[in-house]
Amino acid sequence: MSEFLSSYLDRVRSIGTNYRLFFVCGAPKSGTTWLQKALDAHAQIVCAGEGHFADHFARGLSGLLGRYYDQQKVVAKNVYEGRPHYRHSPTEDYDFLVKTFILNAFARLEIPDGTRFIGDKTPANIEYLRVFRRLFPEAKIVAIVRDGRDTLVSTFRHVERVMRADGKAAESETFLVEKTRSYCERWVRSLDDAAKFAERNPGVLHTVRYEDLKQDFRGAFGAVLEFLGADVTDDEIARCEEASSFQRLSGGREAGDEDRNAFVRKGIVGDWRSSLSEQHLAVFNEVGGDWLTRLGYEA
Repeated sequence: MSEFLSSYLDRVRSIGTNYRLFFVCGAPKSGTTWLQKALDAHAQIVCAGEGHFADHFARGLSGLLGRYYDQQKVVAKNVYEGRPHYRHSPTEDYDFLVKTFILNAFARLEIPDGTRFIGDKTPANIEYLRVFRRLFPEAKIVAIVRDGRDTLVSTFRHVERVMRADGKAAESETFLVEKTRSYCERWVRSLDDAAKFAERNPGVLHTVRYEDLKQDFRGAFGAVLEFLGADVTDDEIARCEEASSFQRLSGGREAGDEDRNAFVRKGIVGDWRSSLSEQHLAVFNEVGGDWLTRLGYEA
């Protein structure tokens, strides 16, 4: 066996053997980055982001393999009269390639001594929970939920910031009005996906609310750590809270001190009340009103 292949397999094997894996997800702008930073500050945890393993790599690989297998069928029929040399197993091939790619990516992270848990935070992970469950049956899932109206505001401001940077600021308002419904639908879809997955896989997914982290970080974050199996101590939680505080992540601003040119923008609960128009609220309530009620968010 070549040195390269041996080294690759050793790296992959070490992650699968020595660490417990988890994946963080949630609708975009729900606080996934905040949660990732908090988890990554724990002495036993490495939580990286954003790998986009499922929504980009795995989805792209699925299309590539599909085209390849279609071509192999043509060759088998037209050249070898139905008796091809190769015996492909599409599902096994796909799972092997995706799983080893993810494990190798984890192995290339900076992993300090004492680490017991390794995870990836990508919001879109929530759309591929069944894939992660199949590939990593022992892995756990942490989903963060936030009032969808606040995620809508954060999405708007993020899009505006990106469009300003691209010199398209004048187009942003029209763009956002047209996209309001699709953003609301994405929030609802993420909640539907998580609820269905949790029902079918009890004990695998833990949900934490953005608002609970804001109100009682120790209680809400401590529950996440307990779910993962990591140590829950006052010192650990205090370090995680400080490392992921709005002031630290924003470069010194206090929560509520808005900077529309920053990714970490404002960091408060209920920003939608002063930021969304009646038009936006009407669309959101039509699409996501049922979930607002189910989650106990005030109208």
